[in-house]
Amino acid sequence: MHPIMIPEELDALVVLFLKEIPQHKQQSSVRSSSNPKFVSQPTSAAPSLPEAVGAKRKRQLGGDDPAPSFNIFKPGHPFRSIKSAIVLLVCALGKICLHKQRIPDIVREQGEAQPHRSPSMRNGGAMSPIHGSPPGLNSHSQSSGLPSPQDPCDRTMPSRRAPMQGNSTGVRPTPIKRNYDGIPGLEYFALATDILGSHLGGIDLKHVYAWVLAGLYHGQLARAVESWAYIKQGCTVLQEVMRTSIYRFHEIKMGDGYVPQESRRDNQVLLAYWTCLQLESDILAELPLSQSPILQYEDNMPYPNTTFVTTYGYTAEECGSYFAQLHLRRQLNEIHSHLYNPDKIHRPSSPETIDEGLHGLQTQLKTSRDIWVPAAFRWHDDEPPAGDILSARLRAKYWGSQAIIYRPFVRHLLEKEPIPYGAYKDPRLPRPESFHELAINIGDKSVPEGVDPRTLNYARLGIEALIQSTSAFHGMPRKQRIIVTNIFGTAHAQWGNLLTLAACYTDPLLTRFVDSEVLSGLFRRTIEFFDVIAHRSSPLKSERNILFGLASDLSLLREDPPTSSSFSSMTSGTTPVATSAASHPPTSHYGNICPPTGSSIFASHHAHSSRP
Repeated sequence: MHPIMIPEELDALVVLFLKEIPQHKQQSSVRSSSNPKFVSQPTSAAPSLPEAVGAKRKRQLGGDDPAPSFNIFKPGHPFRSIKSAIVLLVCALGKICLHKQRIPDIVREQGEAQPHRSPSMRNGGAMSPIHGSPPGLNSHSQSSGLPSPQDPCDRTMPSRRAPMQGNSTGVRPTPIKRNYDGIPGLEYFALATDILGSHLGGIDLKHVYAWVLAGLYHGQLARAVESWAYIKQGCTVLQEVMRTSIYRFHEIKMGDGYVPQESRRDNQVLLAYWTCLQLESDILAELPLSQSPILQYEDNMPYPNTTFVTTYGYTAEECGSYFAQLHLRRQLNEIHSHLYNPDKIHRPSSPETIDEGLHGLQTQLKTSRDIWVPAAFRWHDDEPPAGDILSARLRAKYWGSQAIIYRPFVRHLLEKEPIPYGAYKDPRLPRPESFHELAINIGDKSVPEGVDPRTLNYARLGIEALIQSTSAFHGMPRKQRIIVTNIFGTAHAQWGNLLTLAACYTDPLLTRFVDSEVLSGLFRRTIEFFDVIAHRSSPLKSERNILFGLASDLSLLREDPPTSSSFSSMTSGTTPVATSAASHPPTSHYGNICPPTGSSIFASHHAHSSRP
């Protein structure tokens, strides 16, 4: 998805990591039975600990009985270098990406079942996935044996004195489960971030990789704020890395726009730059967080060399998908500048109307789609959703950009807001006989007086884009996690899409463009998607419940989402946009449904981006 590191360099880091990691320390408890007991010396230089007061004496073996032998293996800690942190983070990210089922939720604290006893609930916040319950005796994680910094002994450790444990039966207590016993890769991540914490002052390109990898791991856990914090730190480090090269990059941009293939360092810096920019922008599209400094250099930065990317281990499909995503990112920024810039919207002397601007934007997006989309990823609008993740991501971002283009017109009709000044070059309403010439397709129903058919047609295109954007990942295997860089942003965008479609479904004018069966399939498939990724400690759980309640109130759930076996047209991958709905509920109660401010549909301050 993001060719940020050269594979051969990563392989070299792994080899170096395996060579430098200390060997396992083996301590044997075997005593020779041929020597008298008083001659035997402890095998360790450390003095033996005295027995706890009140503890029972163990029966000593007879002089002729052989002592039992067992080996204690204590894994060695890797060196606390940034290279070790990168390898551990790659292991963590790889392990969680291989886990296609639902990721287990964080471990409940002791007494958390009673909310008034939980300190985290008293403070109104959920516990971080890294900070689990305190480790118990003889508990084993699913790790590869690398020690974790999450193992300190604290005041909650069980006492060594057996009578104080209330376990009079002699049965060993059940080990206390920890977070990294269930969350894939967390044991690697905990050790890596412990190392990374001692490299806060590092300003090397490897430090950028480490921060980005840590952010990507949090992204798999749907922890968007934590992911943003790590990625933003990587962006800040990257600014220092390329500080002396910004002017030179600007000169390259003013030339042919590409750096030479031989400039290995420049290509690596640019790959890191565009990766950081995309990852951060995808998060900022859904959350009102601050931007990093690197976003101000976007217009001055050239693209990395495509031949360089394919030469060093990435396939042509991966390279093509990456650069198509870059093109969409630039066009999304153009959309934001043209449609959501207050200076342009309210300036009467603007030489270009919104209608003309839309045609210009579509020239770069829809009209030339066969040019900027690689041949392996091209599609027709009536095709079912893609079955591979690279194609699905590209289509999702494309349809998200289309929804951003047309959403002002959807909002205008839903909220009865006035169209901005200078929307159309000809303010007069077009006549029906000119609809075909203007590519206006608004169905066979009459248009209410005062409604511009051009606005209604743009709203239709926006609704179609919302449907396509919501169903973009429905070709992937069901009831499995989809591996994207920002699962929270993807889910949150689909949540906002469905709220808007529900509002259109109950609107007397826009209901003609939303088919009830299609909307029902979208709700059921999206709720099923939320069931796989939403946890009790995640805001996605609340969004899932909102979708379920809304779909139930609108009578869109024909069967229970978790056990449904067919989704009408959604199972086959088709997402038709009907010109008339079979049946619709009354509009009095839900006529004003719209996403809250800050969602991916209407918030203008997020309009520069789309989901991953």
